[in-house]
Amino acid sequence: MESYSNAITRLCVLIEINNTSEHVFTLAEYLANDLRLLPKMNMSDESIGIFYRLYKNALYAVVQCCLAALPSDNQTAGIKYDQLGKRVQAFMGVLVEQLDGGQQSPFAVSSHVANALCNMLILTQETTDPSQQTGSIKQHMMYRVEPEVLAKLSAYIEQHVFGGGVESDVESSCLLAQKLMLATYIDVYRLHLALPRQSDTCAIVKYYGENALFADELEQLLSIVYGKDPKEFFCLVAHVVMDYCKKTNINVKVKVCL
Repeated sequence: MESYSNAITRLCVLIEINNTSEHVFTLAEYLANDLRLLPKMNMSDESIGIFYRLYKNALYAVVQCCLAALPSDNQTAGIKYDQLGKRVQAFMGVLVEQLDGGQQSPFAVSSHVANALCNMLILTQETTDPSQQTGSIKQHMMYRVEPEVLAKLSAYIEQHVFGGGVESDVESSCLLAQKLMLATYIDVYRLHLALPRQSDTCAIVKYYGENALFADELEQLLSIVYGKDPKEFFCLVAHVVMDYCKKTNINVKVKVCL
């Protein structure tokens, strides 16, 4: 497995440098087979995380190539969109499964899982492009995002970024990985306007007041909440303040101006 792990690591770097090669179609086929065999492979946690990252990159490149291609392009002429859609759906299912009990998974895996899932959630949403070809491709790939999945994803991100399981300091590579997790999550958050649970928004406000390392990312999340409903935003902020006061036995007086 060591040679396989080294190979997928190199491929992961190469495909992120150049994802327009026609070989991504062949690579995606091989990785689809390997995904089914992954539970039987004796791979390290880090290698499993790299595999998720590589397969996400390959599928993403294939889909983008299909969306950008003209009907006459030989590169995509033989692509069966229904088969591609099944591969995308199968991979999405595997990533969502990682969220169950994944709060105890090593950060080397969780960072790749979170980023891959966020990228795929965005890729598989409905398109506003009216072209027939784009609509046909998206129809086969469409993934219905249930509120339960978003709730699990938010808890997963919260645990691995703010849960204290990873040492985060300014010079740590883990900090950069955590910031990337939040950055990709912001795109999903913006796409769905807000998370399904009020407590998630309260948590964002809470962490913004406690953790300066992620201030920029948290400000982006807060701006999305504010843009959706300013009145609700201020109610949530007040809720966080009152909750803090109760826990710390601080008595406050609130002046309400009508």
